[in-house]
Amino acid sequence: MKFDVLISGGGVVGITTALSLESLGLKVGLMVKHHESMMWSVPDGKQIYMLNGGSVNFLKKLGVWNLIAKTSIAEVSEIVILGDRQDLIGFNALGENLSALGYTIEKNELIRALHKKLTNSNLIFRHNIDVESLDTGPDQISVQLSDGEILKSDLLVGADSINSRIRKLAKIGSDTHDFQQIALVFRIRAQHGGGIAYQWFRHEGEVLALLPLADNQFGVVWSVSKKRGENLLRGGKRLASLELRSIVSHHVGECKIVDEFKYFPITSLKPNTVIGDRLVLVGDAAGTIHPMAGQGLNLGIRDALILSKAVGGDKRGSMHCKLRSYERRRAEKVAIMSCLTRGLHELFCLNGVSVSFLRGMGFSIFEKTQILKKLALNIASN
Repeated sequence: MKFDVLISGGGVVGITTALSLESLGLKVGLMVKHHESMMWSVPDGKQIYMLNGGSVNFLKKLGVWNLIAKTSIAEVSEIVILGDRQDLIGFNALGENLSALGYTIEKNELIRALHKKLTNSNLIFRHNIDVESLDTGPDQISVQLSDGEILKSDLLVGADSINSRIRKLAKIGSDTHDFQQIALVFRIRAQHGGGIAYQWFRHEGEVLALLPLADNQFGVVWSVSKKRGENLLRGGKRLASLELRSIVSHHVGECKIVDEFKYFPITSLKPNTVIGDRLVLVGDAAGTIHPMAGQGLNLGIRDALILSKAVGGDKRGSMHCKLRSYERRRAEKVAIMSCLTRGLHELFCLNGVSVSFLRGMGFSIFEKTQILKKLALNIASN
């Protein structure tokens, strides 16, 4: 069978890419494993995503956002960022003439809406299979599946997670950076919520993020050194609650952990390239960054948007030119977010009174400089 585009990967980014390309009138095939595994994600579907305005607008355009129950979405009206000296940077939706700075949603609610949209599409599926081999010719790429079937396509998209099989089969190398941290993921119920997202940058590179949910609950992502993480896991909810309250109670009041810990090692991955002969990588397959920015899924959805514009653009352009356009257009934002997260991590890993003072001065200057705040907000939300 021949396709215009074949996509490997049935996670959020894979499905979004498929729906977007199919909306252009292309014949799209989606290849999905029985248990679609997105490495380093929370497997039970309760993982919390914070989507920016650009991602939400794209999902609205695809007809996905309106399929999500409003009760499943929490608006983020304010973002508060604090340094290790309690210096503060604040962003407010009202002050920026925005309806919200972002939106939080459970992974399973977003996947459910995407699956609803899939049922009304003309996408062709291959379930319970894996890609065994690739063969690229001048006019098409052939994909052999684990059941022996061979599919042909003008373009193959690898949207199959950080552990991408497509990337490996295409022999695209990559560099991995180990932050020597783990992220603890869980939920709390607090006295105060109010649609405010919080983030604390603390000594030794520790980052604590609270993502607002309904009923005064927050999704927590706590990035700590491996040693500290092991101590917190050994100490269980009692120790973690004590530590957490000492950091957050001034802002959200008394809080209680309401589910079990999940955790994952924090690394970033950068492939040597995101394109090949009639092949392109999107989402985590195209690279990952430190989760402190909360931009991983937003970058993946942006990949889907950029690829759709590149492929659906000039009909006369060669596939190589279209993929080069995709590569160039995504590179700047990814580089900014990667450098920002690496830089902040290294900055807060530095110890000493003078370093802490300088970090505080930086926070103070940033908070008072509106043009910097608007630039940061624009980068994060589009």
